[in-house]
Amino acid sequence: MGHTDKLNGARIGALVALAYLAIVLALWLPFNLRGGLPYETGFVYTSEISTWWNGFLNGADHLRIYTSIFYQVAYLMGQLSGFAGSWVPFQITYAALWWARGFLVFLIGRRIVPGQDVFWYLAGALVLTHSSDFATGWAGLLNQSGYTLWMPLAFYLLVVALEQSERWRADSALLAAIFFEHLSLWSFESQLVILLVAPLLLFWRYPHPWRSRKAIAAAWYILPVIYVFATYRKYANSGGKTYQQTILRKVWGVTPVLSDWAFNVAASLKFWTWRGSDTAHATLPQLAVPTVLAIVVFVLGLLCLMRADSRWTPGWRTLGLTLLIGSILLVLSFPAYLILESAASLWRTQILSSFGAGLVLAAAIGFLASVASRKWVRASILTALGALVAGYGAFSAVKKCAFHEWVWERQHAAMAQVLEIAPRLKDGTRVVLIDVPRGDDPFLNENEWFNMALRLAYPGTKVSGHYSYDGTARTGSDRLLLDYQRDGRISLVDGRQQIENGPPSPLAIRRYGK
Repeated sequence: MGHTDKLNGARIGALVALAYLAIVLALWLPFNLRGGLPYETGFVYTSEISTWWNGFLNGADHLRIYTSIFYQVAYLMGQLSGFAGSWVPFQITYAALWWARGFLVFLIGRRIVPGQDVFWYLAGALVLTHSSDFATGWAGLLNQSGYTLWMPLAFYLLVVALEQSERWRADSALLAAIFFEHLSLWSFESQLVILLVAPLLLFWRYPHPWRSRKAIAAAWYILPVIYVFATYRKYANSGGKTYQQTILRKVWGVTPVLSDWAFNVAASLKFWTWRGSDTAHATLPQLAVPTVLAIVVFVLGLLCLMRADSRWTPGWRTLGLTLLIGSILLVLSFPAYLILESAASLWRTQILSSFGAGLVLAAAIGFLASVASRKWVRASILTALGALVAGYGAFSAVKKCAFHEWVWERQHAAMAQVLEIAPRLKDGTRVVLIDVPRGDDPFLNENEWFNMALRLAYPGTKVSGHYSYDGTARTGSDRLLLDYQRDGRISLVDGRQQIENGPPSPLAIRRYGK
């Protein structure tokens, strides 16, 4: 490749990166900057009581030792920027991981099949706007977003290794790929099957790598073998008491498992059903404006690439292989979720499938466009169908971001009032909140989220909490009794002696202040 080709390739890469960033910002900015974490706050608390380096590791589960990495990254961003306690760094980290998912698909595609930037732009954009999962737009998803960064990054470096003509370059890239494979596997397990088939999906394109395919496969597969063995040992000796074992499905059998499998595959592809919650939690203009903006950015990026490259769709062989590989990735995205009781919940079960679904949808659009003999018709099909799928995904993503912000605001409003009543508390205080509305529970029927919110509202102070849906209250001289009234206001009932003088911690103000 000549200097001019490399320069043009770099410019196109920069254009795609900026277009994807603009799409993510259009979907992310309207609601996420105001949002916080109403749950999964245990990771934030762990960061707060850990050293800066120890917070990167999840010592509670050696098979998910890297679960905390991006929570710690976000926490340290807040510390180093002077905004410790703010939720904005967590939102920014989520947005960056969201963007990276689509851009890595573009980079991998253009290396495997070069000269088809228009098509790979389409594929990456459809991965980016894939919104079948109800957790789309939720910043508490940093671990799942993390493993969906490590996995394609490992694939990208594996492709780089297979392309090299010098052994030291190939070996360096392969070692880096294995490193990111390790980070991915020891963050989450759902992508294990995909990691097992990854080399097999690439060897067709690179039949004669610098090192033998057996040597590359041996290096790649050593980590999954270790992981499977470690997983077997963990659960064989757990006595059925781990969290993962408590959420296993109760109904087994070929028919129900295959039914859930088919349901998830269909849900991942049926973009017109990605509506999210039934209640919008936002006005139509609030949802429509960012959706239209994302579509406009997508179309402008596509048109710019069409002007720079006349090859708009790959040949049928490449499209067929893309469809096949996308289908394999899609189908293999679900085995780890099919053993769960929540297999058909669409909550955190559809994130991994975005890669396969994006490739399948892009290949289907490519086939339809390639049939057209006139260039303007082909361009119209690519633009219209790409915008249609991306538009449905964008609207769904914004709607889900609005939902997550609404969930957060309920807890934020409650905790802001708790801080207003008791800016500081004595060590050992038990906060008891009574008469919480069952149908509008800001802590989602989980006392752990109330407990964690209290710990984050009173950093450095030993506090605990309990809430009930009626007037039931635990007794004790160390309690602070609060009543959640019907109009949403919280009032002090008893325990004024537990309140200390002074303003709230600056961390608490940034987390839960008004």
